[in-house]
Amino acid sequence: MKRMLLLAALVCAGCAGGGGQNPFAGNFIGTWGSSSNYGTTDWTIAPDGTVTGTIHDAFVPRDGTVNGTMGENGQFTGTITYPGGTVNGAGPFTLSNNNADLDGVANFYGTPHTFDLARY
Repeated sequence: MKRMLLLAALVCAGCAGGGGQNPFAGNFIGTWGSSSNYGTTDWTIAPDGTVTGTIHDAFVPRDGTVNGTMGENGQFTGTITYPGGTVNGAGPFTLSNNNADLDGVANFYGTPHTFDLARY
């Protein structure tokens, strides 16, 4: 009987799922820039890695949205949508400063865009 209970406990523990919270989960705000423009952005990264947010292009000027995913390894894949169009982008991000800062370079329009964000 004890073996059956132990076996049942082990099986149930395995069913609980190993997917924990994405290490990048949280709210971030900061700046971004490329060789031709710059601005501010505000991202929310959900525990499952879903990225949503807003972006402001100070050069044009215009406002848009950010949507995508952040892998547990820091790989961002997503879109920026401004009035008149959507562009795809991707690139690696890292956490630094005791996980308080999120920094990365994602290519949009075939151009590297540098992001310097802080957790809030």
